[in-house]
Amino acid sequence: MMETKLKAGTTLIVDRYSYSGVAFSSAKGLDFEWCKAPEIGLIAPDLVLYLDITPEKAAERGGYGGERYEQLEFQKKVAQRYKLLEDSSWKTLGEIYA
Repeated sequence: MMETKLKAGTTLIVDRYSYSGVAFSSAKGLDFEWCKAPEIGLIAPDLVLYLDITPEKAAERGGYGGERYEQLEFQKKVAQRYKLLEDSSWKTLGEIYA
């Protein structure tokens, strides 16, 4: 469906797409390369906007900790995995935007 929309000239803005699955699964201890394997062949984004906020700063926000994965140490691992996924298509926006 995404490919059809793109070929028709539609601009797609996708929240989280494939990177979050890799970051969260590998943060749980699964092999990073193994986690990336299912993503092979997916349409590569032209641009990734990464809203960079430290896990500590995120924890200061209201409502943090209510979800299963909202644990500080786990979020530190997730943040590290996102850094490993970064490539030239990524534009990182600092905490002021996150």
